[in-house]
Amino acid sequence: MVDGIEPDEALISPEGTHRARITIAPFDKNFRPREHYSLVLMLDVLEHLDHPDEALEHAYSLLGPSGALLLTVPAFQLLWTNHDTINHHRVRYRRGTLNPLLQRAGFKTLDERYWFQWTCPVKLGIRVYERIFKRPPTAARVPPVWINRPLFWFSRAEQRTLGAIGMPFGSSLMVYCVKQGAV
Repeated sequence: MVDGIEPDEALISPEGTHRARITIAPFDKNFRPREHYSLVLMLDVLEHLDHPDEALEHAYSLLGPSGALLLTVPAFQLLWTNHDTINHHRVRYRRGTLNPLLQRAGFKTLDERYWFQWTCPVKLGIRVYERIFKRPPTAARVPPVWINRPLFWFSRAEQRTLGAIGMPFGSSLMVYCVKQGAV
C-alpha cells in the first residue's frame, strides 16, 4: 500500500497521476490507514511541525512490527537562511537534536548521514550576506538546467566520496531507523 498525506490542498495537483492516493489532512492521530505500513517516509517534513515528537510517535504507530522510518531534515541551525523562513521551517536539526526525539518515539537508528557538504559554505555565505545587507525573504528560483544538472551530478559524486566517509556536517540529515527490537 502506498499513500501520501498533505495538509495543504493547494500543493496537490487535481490532475496528478497519484492524486487518488493522497489524503488532504494533517499528519496527526486522526490519520489512520486501513493497514500498517512497512515504511514511512518523512522527507523534509519534520522541520515544518510544531510538535515533531507527536509526529514521530504517530509514524511509529503506523508501522508494522518490523517497519522502518526514513526521514530527511535540514541540518544545523547555523545554516538558517531566508530560505528556511520562506518555507515555514521551525528548526534545523543535527544528530544530537534529532536522535533523542527518535529514541523517545521508540525508534532505533540504523543509519544516519549528513548530505550536501558542499552547500554548507554556500549557505553560510548566504546567511552572512542576508544579515549584513538585511535582505528580506524572497522566493527562491530554480536554477536553469545548465546549472542545475552539473550541481546534481556534483552532489551525487559527493555522496559517493565524502558521504561514504560519513562526514560530520552537511546541510541535510538523513536518518533510517526501525522500531526498537525490530532488528
